[in-house]
Amino acid sequence: MIDFNDSDYIRARLLAYIEKNNIKPTPWGLSAGLSRNALSQFLNHPERNISAKSLQKLADHEGINIEALLGVANKVIPSQAYQQSLSQQGSHAGGMQGAAYGQYIIKFPLYGRASATTDGRYATNQGEHIDMIDGLPGMEQYHDAFVLEVFGDSMEPRYFDGEYIFAVPTRVMPKQFCVVQYHDGSSIVKQYLGQDDKKIRLKQFNPDEEIEVDLEDVHQIYRVKGMRDR
Repeated sequence: MIDFNDSDYIRARLLAYIEKNNIKPTPWGLSAGLSRNALSQFLNHPERNISAKSLQKLADHEGINIEALLGVANKVIPSQAYQQSLSQQGSHAGGMQGAAYGQYIIKFPLYGRASATTDGRYATNQGEHIDMIDGLPGMEQYHDAFVLEVFGDSMEPRYFDGEYIFAVPTRVMPKQFCVVQYHDGSSIVKQYLGQDDKKIRLKQFNPDEEIEVDLEDVHQIYRVKGMRDR
């Protein structure tokens, strides 16, 4: 449930949405029916608030609901609590700083494993996450990203068995690293080389070889963001 009194959180999520969609706040607010500069004033002045009615107008203008506008599927925790948790227990991701806006650390859902083996795929959870993982710096804009755990050693030394990677629904360019998700929900992590209307060409490191995947078997290709993908 959204706390409409939590202006810091709402401001952070609106900024993330604006950055992701390359939106200019003042024209957006005017088009949505807000008074001139109302949105910009809220975004730039921490003491300002925004009403649920105004948020609904912004969401209606985008053709979505308020929950989608604010990306509430991604759980957040105060950064102070996050720092305390790091001091009490080690982080699987090596104690890295999380993605943050203001006082919030943004967390992303862990759905399972992506295979980095030479002979198979690994099924991920369908619909339900296993855990929530702290995002990397700069990931505030990726509302729909999710986390997978690497399984196997075919992508070492780029990605290691047990390492967390972030699957981002954005365009993948040749030589970038990707998660290929099949229609059955299973996934693999490889280097993307290119594709035609029938095949996707990928590369792995152990053994060093190129592989091909039938395009008709693939649900989606995600760009990987990990500690070495900036």
